[in-house]
Amino acid sequence: MQSRLFIIIGAFAFALTFFASQTTHANIFPSSLVLQDTLTEDTRIDSIVIDRNWRTRDKIILRELTFQPGDMVTPQMMKESIDRVWNVGNFATVEWTLDDTTVSGKNIMRLTARDAFTIIPLFAFNGSDQDFTLDVGIIDGNLFGRNIRGRFGYRFATFERKWDIGLGIPRQLLYRNMTLDFNVKQGTQTNFLFADRKRDQGIAYDVIEASVNIGNPWHEDYRYTFSPNLNIVYRAHDIYNIRLDSGITPLAEQEYNARFLRFRIDENIGLVNRKRHQEDRWAVNLAYGLGVGLNDQSPMYHAVVISGEAHKLFNPIVQLSVEGRAGY
Repeated sequence: MQSRLFIIIGAFAFALTFFASQTTHANIFPSSLVLQDTLTEDTRIDSIVIDRNWRTRDKIILRELTFQPGDMVTPQMMKESIDRVWNVGNFATVEWTLDDTTVSGKNIMRLTARDAFTIIPLFAFNGSDQDFTLDVGIIDGNLFGRNIRGRFGYRFATFERKWDIGLGIPRQLLYRNMTLDFNVKQGTQTNFLFADRKRDQGIAYDVIEASVNIGNPWHEDYRYTFSPNLNIVYRAHDIYNIRLDSGITPLAEQEYNARFLRFRIDENIGLVNRKRHQEDRWAVNLAYGLGVGLNDQSPMYHAVVISGEAHKLFNPIVQLSVEGRAGY
């Protein structure tokens, strides 16, 4: 009984220590009044207190605020800052209050941004023992608590082997609003056309693709500035008719090895606010791509794509969404 009591007391003491450490303070003042989480007039924010999350680092959250301790904050600045924190995409709850300390006359903003679970295991299986597809992998939207997006996937199938790795570096860790995304994938696959429920024609190929996407650092969330993003992709596509079984007619008349370097610039207009599963506002993306062939089997090509989405959030349950895409 005594040993159990010590265990309970020890666990309780550890819990108090843990939860006490979950709040980090820029400055500490005795609080006498907690106000509503809205601003009705310009207010000086003297200190910002972050209610610590189990993963996300404080600097990721502070980086999304459009003001610093000591600044005079307008209601619009506060609204945009909270929207920016929500748009990080890793939080289940974002709340704030303003404490007015009568002793020192200081205004303390207390910001709570509770982490959602962002580690998603991937597993999917379909087919039979003669023709199956197995997908495994993992996605983490908040790697190392720094809002880094990491992804790894592998597909094992009867006629396909493929893996891909992706890494996204957020603007909170880079210059201004710059972002960086890297992706590498490699695979081998065989596709068939059927006649009378039997494989009649086929194509076998290997693909290697590596890409980097650079988000423009001069992009502004709620004020439009011309700030196109740059995407660069290297792609190798090899056809191997020799892999086809006898009796299968090749879809490609001859084997070839295509090598492309693709450049794409795209411009975003508008911004969709995302709060958990809710979406509001609109956004349009205009993109132009140029594919440069690196050998005589790879002709140059152009591509133009326009895509857009619009969302109207009527209440926390009802939302109207429209999305579209067209290209040449």
